Amino acid sequence: MSQTDFDGTELYHKVRELIAWVYALEDRFPDSEIPILYTRLKGAAVDLGSSVAEGLARDGIVADGTLSPQARRESRGRLGVVRHLVLVSASQFMLDEGHVSSFDRMYEPLRDALAPREGDAPGDL
Repeated sequence: MSQTDFDGTELYHKVRELIAWVYALEDRFPDSEIPILYTRLKGAAVDLGSSVAEGLARDGIVADGTLSPQARRESRGRLGVVRHLVLVSASQFMLDEGHVSSFDRMYEPLRDALAPREGDAPGDL
């Protein structure tokens, strides 16, 4: 594993793009939903970034430039929370199909980067 700084990785840059996208959504939410749904969405996106940064800083960067199996598993769960909150926001008409499509374009590469790999221990799947 490499000890390169996490902020130089493609994975971290992709997560930062997702965080910036979430921050740009605030005006889509009515005032009543800011503390309920938007704040949770923003927090979940930041938690995903923290999980990726922590995993890369703690475990180093594996040969393919990604996270260790444990860190991928943790980050995959956090990515799922972000997706859930985006879908709830869309179902409540705060986000439209264009927003969901935009999210999916960012989500799919992250999902693939965080997917279990052959050889991961059963607890890391």
